[in-house]
Amino acid sequence: MTGNALPPFRADHVGSLLRPEELKTARAAYEAEELDADGLRQVEDRLIREVVAKQESLGLRAVTDGEFRRSWWHFDFLAGLEGVELVRGDDPDPLPAIYRDMINHALAAKPDDMMITTHVCRGNFRSSWIAEGGYEPVAEILLGGTDYDGYFLEYDTDRAGGFEPLRFLPKGQKRVVLGLLTSKFGELEDREMIEKRIEEASQYADRDQFCLSPQCGFASTEEGNVLSHEEQWNKLRFIVETAEGVWA
Repeated sequence: MTGNALPPFRADHVGSLLRPEELKTARAAYEAEELDADGLRQVEDRLIREVVAKQESLGLRAVTDGEFRRSWWHFDFLAGLEGVELVRGDDPDPLPAIYRDMINHALAAKPDDMMITTHVCRGNFRSSWIAEGGYEPVAEILLGGTDYDGYFLEYDTDRAGGFEPLRFLPKGQKRVVLGLLTSKFGELEDREMIEKRIEEASQYADRDQFCLSPQCGFASTEEGNVLSHEEQWNKLRFIVETAEGVWA
């Protein structure tokens, strides 16, 4: 695949993967004080090595630990924060610019060789969803105003709106990872349909600035989405093979 030396890669994924039953059993034993922290860590380490090897075998260039050490994608992180106050306001209009400035401040000192991406999510607990709406209200600030290197954007259903907001993607090195496949269910998408959708998106931004992924992770929480492990791997293999054809 061409022109893709740095992440995000042509074939990519958000990161979370279905938890093996052995891991669920070990975490339950730890919660019941039947397994100590070192014992749990040993199980996690071994299963993470296995899931990394599986991703590599499919041809994925970016691999993750599947979030095997987490219960929830965000609560485990938020629980470790101190001195953070949640501020709510009645007027949402100023928020995109406020968030842009906060994000850019946080990214200002990142090393030149560090690539940072973000994912825009509409909910993914047990294959469900909680939000809908297109990117148009925030696209100019999100794509053109924030200093991210890439954007994992959901596009697997009409809930995400059309591709028109991609016109705000600046020409250059930034990439949008088109989440055209669903991680919520196991049925494989039609390859011609996915390729057609990529072409439709290319009306608004350069195809060479696109990548392909599922719309979200396969297990944003340890319960996981409603599909099998085999179906999960088939989805990721499908993405690698489709990307090789589109960006050969």
